[in-house]
Amino acid sequence: MSTCPSCKRRSTVCRSYPAVSGEPYPSVFPTGVIPQKAWSNPAKALLQYVPQPNRGDANFSTSRYNQLLRDNEGALRVDANTRWGSLAAYYSLDDFFQDNPYPTGQGGANVPGFNATSLGRAQLFSLGVTKALSPNTLNEFHLSYMRFANRVGQPVGGVGPKLSDQGFVEGPGTLGIVPLAPKIEGIENVSFNDFTFGVDTTGETQVNNTYQGTDNFSKVIGKHSLKVGGGLHLDQVNVNPDAVFNGSFQFVGTETGSDFADFLLGVASYYRQGDSKSFYLRNKYVGLFAQDNWQVRPNVTLTYGLRWEYLQSLLISALKRLAAVRLPPLPPLSILLSISYGLLLVSYNGILQGGFSAGLSRCSHYALIRTSFTRQGLHRTASAE
Repeated sequence: MSTCPSCKRRSTVCRSYPAVSGEPYPSVFPTGVIPQKAWSNPAKALLQYVPQPNRGDANFSTSRYNQLLRDNEGALRVDANTRWGSLAAYYSLDDFFQDNPYPTGQGGANVPGFNATSLGRAQLFSLGVTKALSPNTLNEFHLSYMRFANRVGQPVGGVGPKLSDQGFVEGPGTLGIVPLAPKIEGIENVSFNDFTFGVDTTGETQVNNTYQGTDNFSKVIGKHSLKVGGGLHLDQVNVNPDAVFNGSFQFVGTETGSDFADFLLGVASYYRQGDSKSFYLRNKYVGLFAQDNWQVRPNVTLTYGLRWEYLQSLLISALKRLAAVRLPPLPPLSILLSISYGLLLVSYNGILQGGFSAGLSRCSHYALIRTSFTRQGLHRTASAE
């Protein structure tokens, strides 16, 4: 439900707030009515999009327009034993479409007539190969690719009319509005204290690609279970935003105390319009590790290992690589040392666990040393006939 101007209030101003010259508005409009000849041209053209109250004198509500959602999901897995080892391939798909009559999440209207659509597709492909090289040696190799393409808040309702047809001065070289996204030019986005009409302003198209590969090698030597491995992670985030390309007005009653009276007079509290190039984010990650599980005694296991990671500084590239910004790394002497330890005693099954870890990070590099132990108590049972 939205609060909208009553039929009487559509042409009145209610309180006494000084005009620019210092003269109170009731003196400017003695009858409390703003005559149409004082209305701004955009107000005359856009008044038709202000809903008429249908719940009492100042409320509007409707359930006529439904939100439509289609979401199709599917997955396929194939397992096979080959000469290269046990093969596991997996593919999943999630495809959706949404038609939202009130796209408020993208700065859109909460009154009918300005729906927007969102559509996207998420895909994951994974391939794993596990190979037993010997009775005590195993290798695990894994590759995956994930893609997520999403178009959010694409205006549909209200698209088409030019700003000049709505009473605005439009075009380069003028004091008016220059639409930066002509494809979605339409009814101007206008916000009041309780409702908004017009096309949405912050839609976005984003495509993410994630590539990942890991390889782990395991070998049992006597009482030692050794494992070494590493992983590579590449991320791509391609963003094409709508940064309020065609402008947006907001009326809160700054001039007269009434948001709607300000609208009729054409005195906006705020006006926003932005521009943004498409930008691409790139990120690379590499990690290596080695660990050992040592069976010190039948009831005592010691685990220790070392891990090294490298995370590349974030790279942001603008559209067509017209500009590139690389975030500066930490100063060379910036070192962070963190140490943590923990001890856990579980009495109900006689298991004692403890651990110690120490990490050292410098710039984009990170090293971690970890040790832990597990001791399981010996239980005795007795029975009597």
